[in-house]
Amino acid sequence: RHKRTLHSMTTSDRVRPVLQAVLITISAFAAMLILTNLPLFSLLELKGLDFLFRLRGPLASPSEIVVVAIDEPSFAEIPKQWPWPRSLHARLIDQLKKAGARVIGFDILFAEASQAEEDRALARAIQEAGNVVLATERSVIADALFRQTIRVDPIEPFMLTALVGVATLPIDPDGTVRRPLPLSPDLPSFSSQIVRLYLGQGRHGIRTDPSKAILINHFGPPRTIKTVSYYQALEADRMLPPRTFTDKIVLIGRALQAPPEPQRTAPDVFPTPFSFDAGGPTAGVEIHATIVANLLAGQMVNEPSPVMRYGLLFLLVLMGSLATLRLKPFWALGAIIGLSALFLVIAYVLFAKGRLWLPIFSGTVQFGLVYG
Repeated sequence: RHKRTLHSMTTSDRVRPVLQAVLITISAFAAMLILTNLPLFSLLELKGLDFLFRLRGPLASPSEIVVVAIDEPSFAEIPKQWPWPRSLHARLIDQLKKAGARVIGFDILFAEASQAEEDRALARAIQEAGNVVLATERSVIADALFRQTIRVDPIEPFMLTALVGVATLPIDPDGTVRRPLPLSPDLPSFSSQIVRLYLGQGRHGIRTDPSKAILINHFGPPRTIKTVSYYQALEADRMLPPRTFTDKIVLIGRALQAPPEPQRTAPDVFPTPFSFDAGGPTAGVEIHATIVANLLAGQMVNEPSPVMRYGLLFLLVLMGSLATLRLKPFWALGAIIGLSALFLVIAYVLFAKGRLWLPIFSGTVQFGLVYG
């Protein structure tokens, strides 16, 4: 009888800690599920992603892309009121084609007709170049009773001889651009059209699965991608080194911190994960150039699926529970800090080397809930 009682107590002693660990895991995980639905918590998770970008640091600029920036020096050198005459853009296309540009993308919306001779000059240049991609804009009006998508295209003479893609950039709730426009065969993005033209219409070279949740792999602060001013590109033979545009993707767009027409136009710049350290936002045209480079190389940052995300969080809770259950508060705190540090190191390595974003804020809070 004494042996049976001892055996029963031993079994109970073994089972009880496991049951306690399971109860702690379920409680902490349930609390995390509630927290993840709060807007503030989601915002902090996005800031965790920004932290990983800044911890990783800038990457090398892609060699196949050049940005032609409509910037402050260009306005100083070209004494014309914005919007500039379209014959000036036609002259730029001719210069870029002569310099050997493989694809020319305009992150400028030509939605309204201007003077007939100006429009004819630009239409002629687009047709003769045969490698131009133009931007269209899309906005969504969501109402309680209906959802309406409005698309604003370039005028018809330009649409007939150029590829067109949606240049609208999705913006997160904190105003930061972290995601590309989802790939869609019936409504292609500006960046995907540039990639298709660069690789050839008959090839399927976009190495990103549109079914996955993906994030832009930002290279660094503003002007990380090779950038020249618009006025320099107009005189490329005289102002730029030879072969600057040879066999390159050239993207043209505004890169102004202030709008050229304060009463009509907003500046085409957006915060990115590097804006906090860089001290300013990045031009939309450079963000498009980044997306193009990501698509060409298949280097987007992958976001874990819901199953993977919640499975990881549950595993972290269970690990924290089992590691700290029998420890005194002081030693348990040390163990939690150690596990959190290890998780951050693993998350950083997977982000920097494997381009996978793990929810570092959620994971760290999970350990705190276990300790509590």
